[in-house]
Amino acid sequence: WMTGSAGVGKSKIARQVAESLGVAFSAEPFNSQSSKADIKGYKSVSDNLYQSTGFRERFEHGGVYLLDEIDASNPNILTTLNSALSNASMGFPDGMVKRHPKFVAIAAANTWGNGATAEHVGRVAIDGATIDRFAMLHVKIDERMETELVRGTGIRMDVGDQWLNIVRSARRNVDTNGLKVIVSPRASIGGAHLLDSGFTWQE
Repeated sequence: WMTGSAGVGKSKIARQVAESLGVAFSAEPFNSQSSKADIKGYKSVSDNLYQSTGFRERFEHGGVYLLDEIDASNPNILTTLNSALSNASMGFPDGMVKRHPKFVAIAAANTWGNGATAEHVGRVAIDGATIDRFAMLHVKIDERMETELVRGTGIRMDVGDQWLNIVRSARRNVDTNGLKVIVSPRASIGGAHLLDSGFTWQE
């Protein structure tokens, strides 16, 4: 379970895990409208044929599955995952399926699963039995990577560095004063693109 502010690269890290392991990658962004069918799939009413999901493919055939924005999901449907994350098999609409030895589940969240915060008001409290199945990791902003991403926009280095100083100063002010504002690397990269395309500093 990776938690961290918006824009720190949690989803990118999950993709890189799959690349480093040399396995397939699937992801599903979760929200309050997500259902068990998004995880388990379903049988079509018209022909009774099973409709699979990314989770099923990774569970059965191996690979990394990202439960993106897991803390925005309906916690009741996430309990469906509990057996899959702890046991060697899981029941699907077309029968029991054995867990592949190279199946990896990664959750990405903006919170620890304890409910809404001032910055993330749409987040919900996740069932403790689900959270307990994950190792909890906090992902911090990597300023070296942020610098390289800004320079990768094509902006002049001195201008990019000046913009980074402004963003990081704002970020420090937010942290020091406990402000409920997100100053993520997206601000750094987006601002660099705008400056490079002709926007003024004031704009």
